[in-house]
Amino acid sequence: MNPEQVALAQQRFSLDSFDPSSEEWAYHIERFECELAVFGLRDGAATEPARRALLLSKVGKQHFRLLVDHFKPRAIQDVAYDELKAAINANYAP
Repeated sequence: MNPEQVALAQQRFSLDSFDPSSEEWAYHIERFECELAVFGLRDGAATEPARRALLLSKVGKQHFRLLVDHFKPRAIQDVAYDELKAAINANYAP
């Protein structure tokens, strides 16, 4: 996927933000990753920045803060998508 295609996919990505009062995290992340797949963003190093940016923009205020605090002093934009996802998964682990 070239940079223009990635940018277009990011613009068209339309999943709502995570709201724990209406949906469990496990279901939300599954829907999120289905949406990534629809736009060809699910795999590959070239789409890693897009996955990270979309996840950060769709986790909601509370979970964005949780991630920023969890990874301090690292800049949140430097944390890999899989690390971000694992941190939220751990927060909701049974």
